[in-house]
Amino acid sequence: MDAVAIDFFARTAPSEDRSEAFDFMAQVPLTKPETLQADIVAGAAYLRAADGGKVKNLYSVGFCFGGALSYLQAASGLEYAVPSAPGPWAPGPWFHGGARAPRGHRAGRRDPGSPAGARV
Repeated sequence: MDAVAIDFFARTAPSEDRSEAFDFMAQVPLTKPETLQADIVAGAAYLRAADGGKVKNLYSVGFCFGGALSYLQAASGLEYAVPSAPGPWAPGPWFHGGARAPRGHRAGRRDPGSPAGARV
């Protein structure tokens, strides 16, 4: 298995510290859709290239903020499957018309931000 983990806050955080003390929620509103998407595109391209393993099957997964970004990838044109748990950032019904990739949503049973039918 080949994988890439993207640091969505590398462009906004004042340091590389991602310990428990890192206030990631303060960074969320500082992110920009175009730079997040550029990082995701770069990660997908790397995994599909020889140096990244030339993967045949590509998936995007995430939880909460990362899950919402993962979920939105179904409409990105990058052609990969998207199992995700977007939590409170779940895209609304407006999004589903743009989805072109297979997608799924699973969440913890106590996640109030996820539809009851997706909770396991």
